[in-house]
Amino acid sequence: MVSLSPRTSLFLAWFTRFAPLVLVLAIALVYARSLHVPFIFDDADAVQRNSTIRRLDAWAIINPPADGSTTTGRPVVNISFALNYALSGEDVWSYHALNVAIHALAALALLGLLRRTLVALDPLAATFPPVLATLVVLVWALHPLQTETVICIAQRTEALCGFFYLFTLYAFARACAEPNCDSRRWLVISVAACLIGMATKEVMATAPLVVLLYDRTFFARSFAAAWRQRRGFYVALAATWLLLVYLVLQNSGSRGLAAGFLAELAHRAVDRFLARLDSSGSHRDPHVVDQVAVLSDHQKPTVIPARDDERRVVLFDEVVCSLLPVRTTKLAAHVRPKAVLVDLLLGQRLP
Repeated sequence: MVSLSPRTSLFLAWFTRFAPLVLVLAIALVYARSLHVPFIFDDADAVQRNSTIRRLDAWAIINPPADGSTTTGRPVVNISFALNYALSGEDVWSYHALNVAIHALAALALLGLLRRTLVALDPLAATFPPVLATLVVLVWALHPLQTETVICIAQRTEALCGFFYLFTLYAFARACAEPNCDSRRWLVISVAACLIGMATKEVMATAPLVVLLYDRTFFARSFAAAWRQRRGFYVALAATWLLLVYLVLQNSGSRGLAAGFLAELAHRAVDRFLARLDSSGSHRDPHVVDQVAVLSDHQKPTVIPARDDERRVVLFDEVVCSLLPVRTTKLAAHVRPKAVLVDLLLGQRLP
């Protein structure tokens, strides 16, 4: 155990107690100017043209439009929009406030998860994980890559699913560190968070597997031990997939691609793209050369945010789009409007 001076111990105790408050205040300060950003992009389908969120006392709120829009197959997200509509109608402030609050909750879940993970890695160094975890979460929560998820109202699907994903892991990590009675309670909470997440966005499908990998890496130390110690928990966790399958099938598979149910379509697209490379020769195809350059250039802001000559911040969507078989001119046309989000947040104007 590291020997610390009384002053250092006092500082660490203060830091551990108030770190969550500092984190929440930092997030609120950064996104305070976003509360009056108007509806943009998919917000119109998610809110303005979504008739199922008009009344909280109607069953329609748990049966969002099956048109492949933002809320299709995602009743939890639809309910959250209904709560906002009941509070402020189409006035955007409550929608943005809830987005910021969800992001703050996700950051707190990540903070708790990192603290317990670092302690699991080295119990003797348990004094310092709060400091390291807080610094890591501050970078994650305030990084410009989060801008679109927080400011674009329709992207609540990402933020809310991210929160339930992280909270599923946090509740499990806490269960592993608690006495038997509390341990069972936190395992139940972990399953409940996973279940709600399945009704939030389809990427939650990977959560049960990630929990198993996390358990094997930091606690059980083997898959066999994880299964032997928490068999009932993993059966319950896997059962949450049934809700996701039901929601996807209920909407005729319109959300299947996001969860991998229609992955065959992606494989076919890749096959066609590779066939084109084989026929043209990748070393001679300027389109492929362009994409490689775009991908390399757009990976940089994911680590070090920067503005280019046009004073816009490159968002994560650009990295994703750079992987697609589209020319860089089309890519630029696609991502340029999203610069408005960042400039609204930072209070600057586009040239």
